[in-house]
Amino acid sequence: MADSQNLIFAHYSAEDAQQILESVVTPIYAATHHDVSPSAFYDPDRFLQRVRGYMRSPGFELVTATFKTEPAGLALGYPLPAGARWWQGRP
Repeated sequence: MADSQNLIFAHYSAEDAQQILESVVTPIYAATHHDVSPSAFYDPDRFLQRVRGYMRSPGFELVTATFKTEPAGLALGYPLPAGARWWQGRP
């Protein structure tokens, strides 16, 4: 079990997240998706392109977790409007 006293969460708006995309977000993604990254869809560069697109959406937020001094995880997202294709079961 992780030592919660050494776990730090940081919250970023889309504008602030720009500063850590390549230094934190992409390396975490690459480290956690290495088993699927040979697929073009899961390539870290393609992921970064998708995230940049998400960041243009209203309400985008990103949270990172750092354990001691090492990035340990992240979550990101934005609210979908009621009429979004996702709610209708379409990609």
